[in-house]
Amino acid sequence: MTGGNCNQATGVLGGLEDAHGAGARIGLVWLDAHGDFNTPQTTISGMLGGMPVAVCAGLAYASWREGSHIAAPLPIDRMVLSDLRNLDPAEERLLRAVGATIAGPGRDLERAVKDLAERVEMIYLHVDADILDEAYVPNHQTK
Repeated sequence: MTGGNCNQATGVLGGLEDAHGAGARIGLVWLDAHGDFNTPQTTISGMLGGMPVAVCAGLAYASWREGSHIAAPLPIDRMVLSDLRNLDPAEERLLRAVGATIAGPGRDLERAVKDLAERVEMIYLHVDADILDEAYVPNHQTK
């Protein structure tokens, strides 16, 4: 799926549940410069594009999650986030407080994804172009 921002993540996850059943063990690998793990309480900007992972996890906007066909929140232990280099301070505290797996690039990420793959039936891989050097994506809104 190619999208214009990260908000489509809830729809992709909901679509996977629609296709494979609400009980499917789905994992999420989030490669993005942003965690998109903000809630209305942690966000500085108020931007909804900074919240879809928290919505998938059931930490904000239940009606958004349910409207996206995500029957139950995605468990935090089925998420691996990497390339995060632009987090709001409260967002980072929340990620650490809930025990999210934040993996650095390279071997750390490889190990985290292999571990996740052993515990799930499928993985939704999200790649945001903002993980690239901004010279390669000069028109990206949040490079």
